[in-house]
Amino acid sequence: MKTRHIRHKTTGTILFEGRFASDALCAEEAVQRHTDLSCADLRFWNLQGANLDNAQLRGADLGHCNLANANLSECNLENTDLAGATLVGACLAETALSGADMTGAQFGATDIAGAVFDHCRFNTLSALHLPFHDAQSLYKCVFEFADGGRVTFSAPPIVIAGLSPTPIYIIEHNIFIGHRRIFPHNRRVEAQSLPGLLRSANG
Repeated sequence: MKTRHIRHKTTGTILFEGRFASDALCAEEAVQRHTDLSCADLRFWNLQGANLDNAQLRGADLGHCNLANANLSECNLENTDLAGATLVGACLAETALSGADMTGAQFGATDIAGAVFDHCRFNTLSALHLPFHDAQSLYKCVFEFADGGRVTFSAPPIVIAGLSPTPIYIIEHNIFIGHRRIFPHNRRVEAQSLPGLLRSANG
């Protein structure tokens, strides 16, 4: 075991410390003791499988953190930095995530039932497969594409598989194949059938 510290991301003040065999055990103990971990610096921590239910992590830096299969239900993750984090199999049920930066984050079988996703940022295709219809709120989220474009959405994206090698995504009034927008690709084009768009895109 070694001494592990959880510090404030800007001041460096120690929020919690102790001797633990792993990052996950350290974070679990901090949460069990009701430690306020707002603005904590947890970048690159391995919290795989950690039980962080009801954690207070508002404004924390969880960039590139391994949160696979972690329990983050009923947490306050508002304005957190989750860029590059692994959230495959994680439980975010009833968690407040307003203002969270999830660019580069990886999702899969992620439970978001009852979660609040207002003003969040995404840029990975796995984010578009999240079951947003299960969320409590989804308002003015932003999806950033590889070409620098961005789309604001307040309704779950529609994912269509099987019509092309890469899934088709409909986000508000935009249609994408992967990261490539195929409609509206020209402001003069007002309407076109989806098969026609696909032929044009693949031609």
